[in-house]
Amino acid sequence: MLHYFRNRSLVVTSSVLIVVILLILIVAMSYMSFKQSQQAYYEQINQVGQALTNQLQVNHGQVEQANQQISASGEPASPELTILKEQLDAMTGVASIANAYIFQSTIKEQDGKQILTGIQVNQALYDLDMLPGVQYEIPALIQNTYKLVLQHGTALTEPYTDSAGTWVTYLSTIKDDRGENIAIFGLDLDAAKVKQDQLWMFLYNLGGGLLAALVLVVLVILLLRIVLRPLQHLADISNQAAEGNLTVSLSVHNQNEIGQTATAFNHMIGALQQLITGIQSTSSNVTRSASDLQSSAERTTEASQKITESMLEVSTGAEMQRESTNECQISITEMATGIRRVAESSQVVAELAADTTDRASQGEADITSMVEQMQQIEHNMSGTVTVLHDLRQLNSNIAGIMSMIREIADQTNLLALNASIEAARAGDAGRGFAVVAQEIQKLSARSKDSSNQIDQILQGIFHHTERAVSSIEESVEVAKKGATTSEVTADTFRQIVEAIQKVSGQVYEVSAASEQMSASSDQIAASLAQLGIAAADSSGNANKARAASEEQLALMQEVSSLSEELRSLAYQLNQVIQRFQV
Repeated sequence: MLHYFRNRSLVVTSSVLIVVILLILIVAMSYMSFKQSQQAYYEQINQVGQALTNQLQVNHGQVEQANQQISASGEPASPELTILKEQLDAMTGVASIANAYIFQSTIKEQDGKQILTGIQVNQALYDLDMLPGVQYEIPALIQNTYKLVLQHGTALTEPYTDSAGTWVTYLSTIKDDRGENIAIFGLDLDAAKVKQDQLWMFLYNLGGGLLAALVLVVLVILLLRIVLRPLQHLADISNQAAEGNLTVSLSVHNQNEIGQTATAFNHMIGALQQLITGIQSTSSNVTRSASDLQSSAERTTEASQKITESMLEVSTGAEMQRESTNECQISITEMATGIRRVAESSQVVAELAADTTDRASQGEADITSMVEQMQQIEHNMSGTVTVLHDLRQLNSNIAGIMSMIREIADQTNLLALNASIEAARAGDAGRGFAVVAQEIQKLSARSKDSSNQIDQILQGIFHHTERAVSSIEESVEVAKKGATTSEVTADTFRQIVEAIQKVSGQVYEVSAASEQMSASSDQIAASLAQLGIAAADSSGNANKARAASEEQLALMQEVSSLSEELRSLAYQLNQVIQRFQV
């Protein structure tokens, strides 16, 4: 929005600004006038209400008598009430007063409501059945106002609405000769009519202000057009001068701000004419000098280009030599490190080989001892087998003897039985012999039982001996195989010891050769390091020379470019200056 008015005519911008300012002032003044009128209106209501209250206060005796009659009778009728009604009817219609009434000054509380007893009202309220003695419920919005009027004597409510309409109420108290409140006098003003009157007053003030503003804006626009016409002519002449016509000038008719501006413009045009003339002469000289400078710069640039190319080749060769030397140095250093590690590893391997030889020799001796022990075990086991075979033969002999004992026991048993039979035949003479025969029979039975037990024991010994013979024979076979394996292992250990001794000798030779190679590699690495330093110095010097040549070439190219640009600018300056007419 601001950008839009910035590019508009000064007449339009000034007019809009003035209109906006005037509108703000008019609205502000109209609002202030409205508030003042509203305040004055309420003051007028207070004045009218106070005047009417004074009229009733003069006849407070009638009000007091009517109050007593209302308290004494529910539906009173007396001359005092008639006079009060006539007075209240006369008050309506004055200053937008719609209703006038008198209530008792005592506010009663009934079912949470505040109640006033009516003394007398105007005719309009009569028509609404608000007769003397009526119980009037105070609207909640103005209950505080009734309390204030009893405290301060007068009060004015804000607009409120009840069943009869929207009102602004003026309240005041009527006092007796002792200064005590005997009644509350009220005036209802139609709030809608009050607002309408105030609105018309506001619109009237606003319309008058807008009309005055319109007239003032028209006058300002005409004055601005008269004042700004010379400035428009100055703008036209300035456009011609901007297009190159420096022969124009302005006529000066007075010495006010416009005349002073025209005089300053004419002086500026004269100064520009002199300036353009000097620039044309200087531009021609600059063009010739720029051409000469460009030619010299081009020749110098060609020479610098050749020098730079030569230095670039030298620098490239030196750089390649330095890189090759560095690579060789790195390779020799790595090789020397590897050779030292090989020498160290060879020494460790030689030590391990010697230790392994000792351990292999000890192992060979242990294996030989083990072979001898296995052979001794085989010999002992063979002897044990022979003894067990003899034991088995003895068990067989004992079994034969025990068989003969069992046969003897059986024969003895038969003889004892025959003796018992014969003793029985002999009768009493053979009774002693029968006893002996029985004892012999018992001994025969016990011998047979013992032989049976011995036979069972011999059978167990025979079975265990057979198992022991089988086990020992198997152990003899295993011992033979172990002895054979131990002899093979001993031969293998002897071969390992011979091989390790050979390897140990070769490892010592490799370790000595590695140490010699490591010393030679260190010497080569030191020589390459010195060569690398010399190559780096040569490469650095070549790079410095190349950088200096490149810098000189860049400077000469820049000089050539600047001279070309200077010549182009001088040509453009001549073209621009030729547009001006001096």
